Amino acid sequence: MKKLGPKGFWAYTSWYVSWTRECDVKVKITYTFPKLATPQDLNAATRKRWDTMFAALVVHEEQHGQHGINAANEVLKAHCRKAASITRKWARQDKIFDRETRHGAVDGVFLAN
Repeated sequence: MKKLGPKGFWAYTSWYVSWTRECDVKVKITYTFPKLATPQDLNAATRKRWDTMFAALVVHEEQHGQHGINAANEVLKAHCRKAASITRKWARQDKIFDRETRHGAVDGVFLAN
């Protein structure tokens, strides 16, 4: 999955915070997840491992999305002052989160044999 996944990952979340001079703040979050091409070909045990991993992957990626929401809320609270700095701070949080969780592996994002 790493080879074929988005940007070399099993899944990927991107978020983008925008704001206007009037401090109208918006956040756009895009989630990209893997999809089984032939789920019917999996035996029950493999399907269970996949489903367990996928559920953990969704939770992991939703945390990345939450970082985007947090950034937007903080920009709004700051009345758009230092908005770029705030969004960079939350983008760094994404990197820290992935490092600390080993891209979700410590939370169940792995496929055991």
